[in-house]
Amino acid sequence: MHPLLNIDNITYRNINRKPVLDFSKIDSIAFQSGFTFLGQGRHRRTYLAPHARFVLKFPLNEYGATANRQEHRLWHKFKNKPDPNNYNIIYAPCRLINSSILLMWAMISIGGDTNGDDSATDSGQVSRLESDEYPEWSDYVDAEQVGKLRNGKIAAYDFSIT
Repeated sequence: MHPLLNIDNITYRNINRKPVLDFSKIDSIAFQSGFTFLGQGRHRRTYLAPHARFVLKFPLNEYGATANRQEHRLWHKFKNKPDPNNYNIIYAPCRLINSSILLMWAMISIGGDTNGDDSATDSGQVSRLESDEYPEWSDYVDAEQVGKLRNGKIAAYDFSIT
């Protein structure tokens, strides 16, 4: 297992003996492993893998952990099919690691209007979606956080309810 995904390498115990993610360790291991910091929102911090095929979303708090679990659950339920209960949104492929870290397939271009999205495009790691590439359902994704996967499909990459 990669050291960045080994929960014992990236946590410390708080006063209640509960494991807490240690971002100084995560940043250090990520940098040494060739990961690129993409951005941080209110609840999660995201890194791009060296080969740019996936991102890791680390929760900053319980809301972030819940968001990661929700995104995993929705992807697992619908896979590449539209969600008929949620405006036919298509979710980005992902998997949950250690019940709180989300590994999500990386986008080659993104929409979105958040600080994290701006950070990712400003860094040159991803490009912006063209205006004619947004599907109808993107209006129903928070801040239109949708992107193009390597296979050319458009999917939501931040679709938790938190």
